Amino acid sequence: GVMKPTRDVGPFIAITKSLGLDYKSMPVSCPQSIGYGGGMGPAQFIASTWMLLKDRIATAVGVSVANPWKPLDAFMASALYLEVLGAGSTSYSAQKTAACRYYSGGACKTANGSSSYGNSVMALADSIQRNQINPLQGL
Repeated sequence: GVMKPTRDVGPFIAITKSLGLDYKSMPVSCPQSIGYGGGMGPAQFIASTWMLLKDRIATAVGVSVANPWKPLDAFMASALYLEVLGAGSTSYSAQKTAACRYYSGGACKTANGSSSYGNSVMALADSIQRNQINPLQGL
């Protein structure tokens, strides 16, 4: 009951098998109060999403099989997935939508119509840009 059976169990078993790992012993996230868990590794990819990107990840990090539990592979996957979701755009709206889709699979909306998650991601990105990246320009 941790993963959505029709979407993620088969891919999870395939991923662990390709890495020579025992699917019964690999750690994944637990389900929340709604939905499913099953997020793998530090970037918390669900198995079906990892399968969509696994070949691109492997190529990008120079391995034959990408591993969602390895930080390099996991965070390269995050970058590639955010690009697929539109975060490579210079548009604030596109980047915010990509962040929301990465987090929840959907648009930046909650039951009351706000988009606090997307707004918090964009505020953090702005802070990092202003305080840590901009000062390095021209060094």
